[in-house]
Amino acid sequence: MILLDMSKKILPAGLASFTILCGIVLLANKGGMKSERSSADHNGRTKTERVSEKAETPVPSGRWALGKELKKTLDPDEARGLLAELRAKNSDLNLRSQLLSEILIKLCKNGHSLEAFDLIDPGFGNVRSSGLFTFFNAADLPQEKLLQMIGQCNVKGDVSSSLAGLFSRYPPAELETLVTLPGMSKLVTDSKNSGQDVNMNSNLSRSLQLAPFEHNASAIQVTTAAMELNSKGFLKPTDVMIISKYDSPENVFQKWDQLKSLSSDDSQEKSWLREKRDKIIENMITADAPKTMEALTKNESPDQMRDMWAAIGRWNRADAEGAADWYAKNSSGFSSQQQALVAGSFSSEAFQAGEFDGARMWANQIKDPEARAGALKKIEDLLNPGKKESEVKK
Repeated sequence: MILLDMSKKILPAGLASFTILCGIVLLANKGGMKSERSSADHNGRTKTERVSEKAETPVPSGRWALGKELKKTLDPDEARGLLAELRAKNSDLNLRSQLLSEILIKLCKNGHSLEAFDLIDPGFGNVRSSGLFTFFNAADLPQEKLLQMIGQCNVKGDVSSSLAGLFSRYPPAELETLVTLPGMSKLVTDSKNSGQDVNMNSNLSRSLQLAPFEHNASAIQVTTAAMELNSKGFLKPTDVMIISKYDSPENVFQKWDQLKSLSSDDSQEKSWLREKRDKIIENMITADAPKTMEALTKNESPDQMRDMWAAIGRWNRADAEGAADWYAKNSSGFSSQQQALVAGSFSSEAFQAGEFDGARMWANQIKDPEARAGALKKIEDLLNPGKKESEVKK
């Protein structure tokens, strides 16, 4: 089992990504703030380790609109005074969100996580949501305490914002362990019973989509985590497909190996997944058509025939001669069903291209007598629709 490190903090980019996705536009951080990550020991104590420091624009005077700067030793009383003054003198909610987040990060770093929680804006809206995300992303507290604190949030939307911050602390490989904790299960159940929006699915999806930026996670790591969460019921198949960036041609064969078992019992989802699955196969054919066909013929699944049909169609349209050569060299190793499907696909493609003699030729390649007769009859019916109608009338 992976040991969770509940005191990890991501870079400030994580907060920016969260607020952009939520429709909150934060002002750019011009303060040259240092990014830091904490790691917890078994007793919940932490050791802070600086992980990056970016050279940024020098802090302009009046950045706080109060003529003040955050002290490295900022304590709760000083923070409380800054926020009170900010609320009194500045009505810009975007600026208040940004500055509240900076204060919370600083207080958590300085060992004042409990006091920081009390400073989160009590109202309903972007300032509070941003504050909750930042706090649960940065708080230097044991996981049991964090889950209890999320459960105590009672403003509508609090639990969702808090979980978003909590999930963003962790790299993809640790999320499954986090969401299957007994405390998390209780939190979700209690929150739903009290009318809170948990949004477990969307928060996990967002966290995984941002993981390459927040945790330097590879696409393979992200998709692996998404598939694991799907198997536990925390992500929908459609979410996994989107998270995987199914339409990207990068690492397409590894992507296929990860996603080929993805399925759904819902008819609409199944149709949507089929379309995206075809896109992956199209990218595979473009990258290496023979390797694609080898992979599909070995993938014994309910989707195998449909996958091969999609692949042959794409390959035949791109390189009919190459596809035919491949068939000639490999057809002897096909099962009867595979052989009928591949030859039938070539026949269908030839017919659609107006090559009717070619369509008949490929149909005659089908070894199974019944399947061959059916393919030839389909061609003739399509070429002579009037004849078919007259026979029906008789």
